[in-house]
Amino acid sequence: KALRDYIELNASIEEEKITTPRCQTFSLAVDSSNGLITPVIRNVDRKSLEQLLVDYKDIIERSQKNKLTEKDFIGGTFTVTNLGMYNIDSFTPIIKPPQVSILGINRIAEKPIVEGEEVKINKVMTLSLTFDHRVMDGLLAAKFLDRIRYYFEEPESIFKIQNEKIVK
Repeated sequence: KALRDYIELNASIEEEKITTPRCQTFSLAVDSSNGLITPVIRNVDRKSLEQLLVDYKDIIERSQKNKLTEKDFIGGTFTVTNLGMYNIDSFTPIIKPPQVSILGINRIAEKPIVEGEEVKINKVMTLSLTFDHRVMDGLLAAKFLDRIRYYFEEPESIFKIQNEKIVK
């Protein structure tokens, strides 16, 4: 949903030409017996959360069984990588050309948070975004990360957006 609002992050550069595809096809960094691979889930922006979970499980299962085909690696427009399961708080993911950005997901940890005059223990996760400055600047990247934060903190807003689009 955040990429829909900030489509520049869903671009690619080939032969110095910047293109922005109509759909979102995520490459997922997956550990396999062949090392780190990045198979894709197609049309991410057009699928329900339930369908995305089915597609994700399928990609992971086929990766573990070495049953991916060449088609499974073609057309990624944005990469998501996750090191949170290794208790990583922050890392610098590397862009997979011709893509122009990659989002790293870090661990969720309980940390003290100041809210007004009180200190509370909350679950906190940081995100790591690497992006190509030829396509966007740091302000746009920061706004994108803030939009992701908003969707994590207010997940009902995603469904509100989906319902509004259905009504229109």
